[in-house]
Amino acid sequence: MTFLFIFLKGLLFIVCNMLVAFILVYAFKMILFRPKPIKFFGKKIPITQGYLVRKRNWVFYKLRLLLNDYLHQAQDESYPDGYLKRWEQNIHDAVMDKIISMGELNFLPRKWRDKLSNLIANAVLNLVKQFLHKFVPFVISTYHLHSYIDLLDKKLDIDILIHYFNRFIYKPVLYIFLAISFLIGLGNMILFWILA
Repeated sequence: MTFLFIFLKGLLFIVCNMLVAFILVYAFKMILFRPKPIKFFGKKIPITQGYLVRKRNWVFYKLRLLLNDYLHQAQDESYPDGYLKRWEQNIHDAVMDKIISMGELNFLPRKWRDKLSNLIANAVLNLVKQFLHKFVPFVISTYHLHSYIDLLDKKLDIDILIHYFNRFIYKPVLYIFLAISFLIGLGNMILFWILA
């Protein structure tokens, strides 16, 4: 009877090691791909929704938000503190600095030099404004960039990602972990039998 008890106790090492390996790999999959968060007393527990599910939705939300914000700023040139205004100001300042640092206009009187520098910087600024406020929105509307974002959103569906993850990563990693844990459990079982 004691031999049977020791034999079964030794087999328990293999079962426990393989169970731990399975739980670790499955938990890794859930950390990445759990579709819905777990709720406890009606409150959502943080980090229980899969990381890739959350970030995928966040990325597409940010893409749409960025595109809409750009179009809004491009339509309204008097937008007070948008990034287009900052880009335009940075380009204007960079052109002015470049003209001033060239120093090749020193033969002109200072008043003419300042007017010429302002004229060149304003011409570049107007070109940039035309590009940012007219050409880019024209390209966005002509090529229907919103629909491409929606199409990409549909094509990168989380179910497709889960399917490929299960096929190429989850199953092979699970088999490798189970095999390694089986060998470790077998070694533990033999060591237990020797010492018992």
